[in-house]
Amino acid sequence: MKNRLRELRIERGLLQKDVAKAMNISAQSLGYYENWVNKPDPDMLIKLADFYGVSIDYLLGRENEYGERVTETFTDDERRLVEIYRALSPSHREAVNKMLQIWLEYS
Repeated sequence: MKNRLRELRIERGLLQKDVAKAMNISAQSLGYYENWVNKPDPDMLIKLADFYGVSIDYLLGRENEYGERVTETFTDDERRLVEIYRALSPSHREAVNKMLQIWLEYS
C-alpha cells in the first residue's frame, strides 16, 4: 500500500509533530500510522482525511485522486490558510476566531 499519510504530510511541508499536535496524538503514534505499524481507528481516519482535505478512500489507497469534496472551491491562498488553521492547537484556533470576530466588527 502506498504511504499516503506520509506523502500528504511531506507534500504540505508539515512535520510529524505538527500533524500529531493537530490530531491530539503523539508524533510516535502518527509515525506508526504513517508506516502502518498501527492502523488508525475510524474516528482517526476521519480526522486525518478532514485535516488533509481528502477522502478516507484516498488515505486507504482505494482512490487514485484526492477525492476532494466539491462543496467549495478554494484559491491556493485560502487552502493554505485552512491547512495552517487546522494545524493550530484548539486554544490558538479560539484566539484566531476571536481576533477575526473583532476585526470583522470594526471593518
